[in-house]
Amino acid sequence: MDDSSANLEISSEPIQQQLSKNQKRRLSKQRQRVESATIALTVVESNISAESKISPETTETLALLATPNVLSASTTLPLTCAKAIERAATTLNFDRLTTKPRTSVTVVEGQRMASNDEYFLVCPEGELCLLDTQGNKHRSFKRTFNVSDICWSAYLKQFLILSDEHLYSFDMTRETALMIEISQFARYMDECTCHDNIFMVVSDFGGSIIEMWDMTKNWQSIKRYKPPISRKEGQGICSIRFSSSGAHLGVTLTEPRIVKAYFQIRNWQDMIVLHAVEQPFYEGYCNHYMLALPNDEFLVYKYSQKKLSFFHSNGQQKQTIQYAKGVCSVSLVPNDKNCLAIQTSRPDQLHFYDL
Repeated sequence: MDDSSANLEISSEPIQQQLSKNQKRRLSKQRQRVESATIALTVVESNISAESKISPETTETLALLATPNVLSASTTLPLTCAKAIERAATTLNFDRLTTKPRTSVTVVEGQRMASNDEYFLVCPEGELCLLDTQGNKHRSFKRTFNVSDICWSAYLKQFLILSDEHLYSFDMTRETALMIEISQFARYMDECTCHDNIFMVVSDFGGSIIEMWDMTKNWQSIKRYKPPISRKEGQGICSIRFSSSGAHLGVTLTEPRIVKAYFQIRNWQDMIVLHAVEQPFYEGYCNHYMLALPNDEFLVYKYSQKKLSFFHSNGQQKQTIQYAKGVCSVSLVPNDKNCLAIQTSRPDQLHFYDL
């Protein structure tokens, strides 16, 4: 049995109950491929190869080889960039989320979303749309892929979109706005985050591995954190987010066997847990998501639930809001009004608040 087959066998029970919708869809696709023997997938732990496309006209591919090792708690990560940036404190009034939104727009079958300092990138069915903070559509592009996660890279000045298969970059200033950054990259990946030159993804079914990539070196894999450093036995990583300054990494996990969920703040360079808070566990998919807020704070929420939890940078819970509808995705444009957008389903809408 090859490595890919072994991974599929392991991911049945009880890991199966920890998979998100994206992971379950990928698992089904991978099983079909293995059973039909039409595609041979090889997962090599010591070497990661990725086909990188620089532009639509570029036909040559770059073999990006790395030899990531499991990190010990004492390992120091050598970096030339990715330094934490001190920012002025920002005050947000979360009580406004209990009032009527300033404006709302329809977003049919929306998937994940992200934002930069000016726009929200939302993903209605079959589209990628740039919306301003008034809900006006700035640009729209067709898409034929599912969106697993999105993050804004201030380093590249691009949105990075993780799909079922590829990693895309989205740059509204380019003639070809949407391009494949790395081909055949994301088959085992589900969540992503970035800060400065560092891009992180959660890989492996069940959320057990955190990979680190360096964007200064044509997308080179530089480190791979595996259990028990990435997570404890029986746990599954749901989401990861760099804090606003890049000083820390927020992580959400579930542990279905003992019916628990967690929010953690970690040192991103070695994955040491600095603060941990137990969260309510919800049946179903392990979609416990986060949004990085100014001042290195975090918003934590469960997909389709109404509870929004806000945490200080020291891991202490700051406030809890009971939202009026089930929350699907949240993003913030950190401008002078700090516009927060909350995406809901049933009805499929995007609601805007100035905090």
